Amino acid sequence: MNDLRPIVIDGIFLQGEVVTGIGRLWREILQRWARREIGRRIVLLRRGSLSPGLEGLRVRDVPPVDRWEDEPPVVQGVCDEVNAALFLSTYYTHPQTCPSVLWVHDMIPERMGFDLSKPIWRQKHAAIDRAVAYATSSAHSLKDLRNIVPAAATKPAVVAGCGVSETLRPLDDAEVRKFQESFVKAKLGGRAYIFMPGHTHGYKNGQLLVDALSRMDCTHIAVLLTKLSLEAERLRAIPNLIVHCEPLSDADMRLAYGCAFAMVYPSYYEGFGLPVAEAMACGCPVICAGTSSLREVGGDAALMIDPREPDHLLKALTTLSQPKARQLLVARGLDQARTFNWYDVAAKLEAFVLHTIGGAGGP
Repeated sequence: MNDLRPIVIDGIFLQGEVVTGIGRLWREILQRWARREIGRRIVLLRRGSLSPGLEGLRVRDVPPVDRWEDEPPVVQGVCDEVNAALFLSTYYTHPQTCPSVLWVHDMIPERMGFDLSKPIWRQKHAAIDRAVAYATSSAHSLKDLRNIVPAAATKPAVVAGCGVSETLRPLDDAEVRKFQESFVKAKLGGRAYIFMPGHTHGYKNGQLLVDALSRMDCTHIAVLLTKLSLEAERLRAIPNLIVHCEPLSDADMRLAYGCAFAMVYPSYYEGFGLPVAEAMACGCPVICAGTSSLREVGGDAALMIDPREPDHLLKALTTLSQPKARQLLVARGLDQARTFNWYDVAAKLEAFVLHTIGGAGGP
């Protein structure tokens, strides 16, 4: 007999405007689940105003996270209240006794030497220990989870992947002209620009871009960033280089991708690397580090570089100045981006969750 009791999901990354990769992932999954039978079973923990598009789901209001160690009783209280069959953990919160499936986004803190004694990382490992099964965005993240936490290797897991929004597509000529006139000319001097979205500090390795551009004549180059950082200040110190930093809406991100000379993503480690897939979907050539999950996401559609070698980045930029090489990379990128589908992600996770509730622990 099927267990039709509720599934509790924490909306911790779904408050307000979604700007993070984690928040985007859960918004995309839940919007699709809301239109399916599983949506009737979901009880979403609301810790403030939810992101647009999730209004149709049943919610329970709970306080925002204050101290991580106080969360298990809060979560368990809701699970008890609704007689939950399962708790689906989106970001390290977990119940005390209710079975839970944990989405492990990455093992960046463990691989990059973060202070694992901090409450948030202790909470993460408590959630890993408590989970009966796991979901990840990439095969690399699952491999790292099992290597770093050997007990996790004995539990079922699914690589559910990530998707690309249907709104992300190449620009038409009119869109290019409009963005060039209103943004590129006004803020980037009309120059060909390198786009590096998101954070640039730490393991994101924006310093590689600084080191590379410091070695070349930047008279005709600009850099577009979306986050202020120390790397932004260092880039501004490079002679003749124009640097502009501005948060962008989803619609403007598409425009920025579509008009860029290249999107550079030299991270030492990623759990997936959604900007790589999103840039390719917009017809933007991608240069990224050949590390962690980025090899899975980029495939042969991105120029892979050693994130420790500025000369590798310079060589990749030179390659993209060659029309045939650029056209080939753009075409490959569009094909690669089509393999990342949010409907597939939602369906794969749904099958795994329902099978886990059925007691077998995985498909």
